[in-house]
Amino acid sequence: LEDKKLIHKHIEQLQDYEQKKLQLTNELFLAKVEKKNDDIENINEKLTELIHNINEILEELRYDQEDFIQIET
Repeated sequence: LEDKKLIHKHIEQLQDYEQKKLQLTNELFLAKVEKKNDDIENINEKLTELIHNINEILEELRYDQEDFIQIET
């Protein structure tokens, strides 16, 4: 039961990060169209950090899955 809760929590975090990534990608596009170089750099930094967070959550989900499979067998 704890493993299922943890998986659920990680999936919710992943969805939140993906939503933020989509918003930042849109902001980046607009900044590029408007040629706002300072904004572009700032948004790129945020996107890089967000992608790192997404990768960490995906790694956690892999571990969660392994733990869940071991419990089920």
